[in-house]
Amino acid sequence: MTRKKNKSESQIGRSNLVIGLTGPFGSGCGEMRKVLETLDFHPFKISDDIRKELKGKNKLVEKGKPNWRKVLQDHGNEKRQNHHQDYWIKRLWTELIRSKLEMVRL
Repeated sequence: MTRKKNKSESQIGRSNLVIGLTGPFGSGCGEMRKVLETLDFHPFKISDDIRKELKGKNKLVEKGKPNWRKVLQDHGNEKRQNHHQDYWIKRLWTELIRSKLEMVRL
């Protein structure tokens, strides 16, 4: 989750606050996300990246379908085991940097 910026804040080098929420199902991460959104933070979900990657491999994962959480968890764990524990965080960070650069160009 990153803080939303005013147009004047869309500058490279400006420090940003990134908050990572994690916990088991039902632990309140979703509620905390809602609170942070009221404070102008913008949420990013690693599970969305995992879904995109699976979709690219023609493995559609739909919420509510049988084993959908297990499929996401297994793929996420596989990437962490084959690459590094911070694989998904680095991927998300790269995307944040890319989107920040695009905002500056506007």
